[in-house]
Amino acid sequence: MIGQINMSYAHISNLLGLAGCIIVAILNRRRFVEKTKTNTILILLLLCVAISCVAHSLSVVVDGRSGGVMRALVYGTNTWLFMTNTISGVLWIRFMEENIHGSNSAVHFRILQLVSMLSYMMLFINMYVPVIFSVNGRNVYERQHLFLLYMVIEVFFLIDATGMYMKAKYVYGVIVVFPVWTYVIPILIGMSIQFLVYGVSLIWPCTAISVSILFASFNNQEKYMDPLTGMYNSSYLDELQRIFKKNRYNEYVALQIFIQGIGPIRSELGIQGEEKARIAVTRAIEKAIKPMGIVIMYDENSYSAFFSKKLADRIEEYIGFVHDEIDALNRENSDIYSLSVKTEYMHFNIENSNIRDVVDTLEQTFRA
Repeated sequence: MIGQINMSYAHISNLLGLAGCIIVAILNRRRFVEKTKTNTILILLLLCVAISCVAHSLSVVVDGRSGGVMRALVYGTNTWLFMTNTISGVLWIRFMEENIHGSNSAVHFRILQLVSMLSYMMLFINMYVPVIFSVNGRNVYERQHLFLLYMVIEVFFLIDATGMYMKAKYVYGVIVVFPVWTYVIPILIGMSIQFLVYGVSLIWPCTAISVSILFASFNNQEKYMDPLTGMYNSSYLDELQRIFKKNRYNEYVALQIFIQGIGPIRSELGIQGEEKARIAVTRAIEKAIKPMGIVIMYDENSYSAFFSKKLADRIEEYIGFVHDEIDALNRENSDIYSLSVKTEYMHFNIENSNIRDVVDTLEQTFRA
């Protein structure tokens, strides 16, 4: 009777999780067409969760049924579920890298590689020597000694990604609103239930909730994004005003970047050529600024970057990075581009300043 109840709970929860994934996919079908790193990561996360909801229900159905095919299905479905725990953890970290403050250090990257390889190696070994789970003579799934270690590895990915966010917020002081806790908490609840209540697993329905929240939050932020480049536009300045006031820092530095030379490209290469140039310039400026600050597209030729006062003594260094990236673009496209850069910056206190006024003041220096 208890087994039937657990099976019913599994099917209902997984069905709800799968339905949620399908609804999210329908509402975000454009992401399947728009090829960006963020979209690719989100789609892979969604597919992992959707397939795992189906796989978990199937694993419940075949568990304890006799026959070689059933035994293979018990092994296959549970191996997939453990494997996608690692895959989804790595995807979550990659999503954080793309949308917070650049990539990890080489050492950090190596650690993540080693942890991922360890989890995959454990699954490979488990195919021959049961260390994570086994299937007994009645074709029933059973946990083994290293099950807990594997769960610790999965928690590591969540902690690591959350740590990236907390570090960025503490060190840089300027960071966009991000749904870290709303993503992590449902997954932790699902993992806790699975660990504490043997035979009950809500990880994938809970992960479906987390991924749905992630999509919704990202979609909400996209109303502030330039449709061509994907960078935050000037409408995000009011949101930044609110975010900065909530941060523990009051002092910031605004850097205004003016790019000359994009306009003439249109007469040479047409609208598509100009759009390609704007995208290239935007990526170059992101590469120069994003590891330490927030950058938005103020208008077609101007970009506004913001840093905490903690990094004020490095502003000239970041201006140099911008010049280096634009110079690299010119060298790579010497027959097309002849871009130049103007910059101005100023310090301001968020308690008695309006970000729009600060940016407008800097922008006026380019018009003078």
